[in-house]
Amino acid sequence: MKTIRPFCADDCRLLLSWRNHPEARRWSFDSHTIEPGEHEAWFRDFLADPRRVGLMLIDDGLPVAQIRLEPASHPGILTISIATSPDQFRKGYARELLGQAMHHPEVTQRAVMVRAETFTEHEGSMKVFESAGFKLLGHGTRHGHEYVEWRLPISPVFTQFPFGLEGEGPLLAAAQEMLEKFEIAPRFTLRTERLSRESAGSGMLTASSPLSVQLQDQALATGARALFVFDWPERIPTELLAHFQDGIYVLRRATSSAGAYLELQTGLCESYGVTTATVGGLLLDFLCGLVQRRRG
Repeated sequence: MKTIRPFCADDCRLLLSWRNHPEARRWSFDSHTIEPGEHEAWFRDFLADPRRVGLMLIDDGLPVAQIRLEPASHPGILTISIATSPDQFRKGYARELLGQAMHHPEVTQRAVMVRAETFTEHEGSMKVFESAGFKLLGHGTRHGHEYVEWRLPISPVFTQFPFGLEGEGPLLAAAQEMLEKFEIAPRFTLRTERLSRESAGSGMLTASSPLSVQLQDQALATGARALFVFDWPERIPTELLAHFQDGIYVLRRATSSAGAYLELQTGLCESYGVTTATVGGLLLDFLCGLVQRRRG
């Protein structure tokens, strides 16, 4: 019989032996052998941290696989590490544990989305996450290893959060492509590069400009509470913050001088140096934070 339970103090030595196995170190970003004292200190901190989750899969009384979930850099997201007992490789335990963990209350109470990273050459690990419904977010390199990042929404609230999009060009297109991949639909999308340029005029978008009026109307008509702006307008009228009460998020390709925007107001967030490869991930991160804040 297979069951899942949280980590307990007796798991400390067992997890150390699994982590130091050559096959486990082969697929780790940090492949050095962990000393017992280092591991014990880490494990004590892990058990004492209410933000972290550790689950063990038991089969006929024997621990066969473990999964750890730790807070990512943005609220509402947990990062996954999963491992199988060296005696139980290639028996499907990692896939089974991953699938069950995504519905476990210890996980769903702490996050609306989970993420994971796998080495591109680790085909078995790639297949585990793909079969569990994870979507490929992008590629990266760290410590000499090429990896892919996976994401999976685990809360239905995530796909229902009321937000709008405004902008034009490659950033908006890349963001829309990512949202479609995760089956997330914005309340509205305004393609307004030409209108933004004409309205901005001197570089200052006013509350009475055609674009601002359209955005206000859309907020009232659709119930959108957050707005994501791609490259335009150059400046945000503070009056719009009253209509998008959960914030306005400006994503821009180029860096800018400190005076390029209005003084930051509560609910206005800016990200510079955004690319078509990163905009989708940033959008998901911000949405996770908004949804988690609403839940909490």
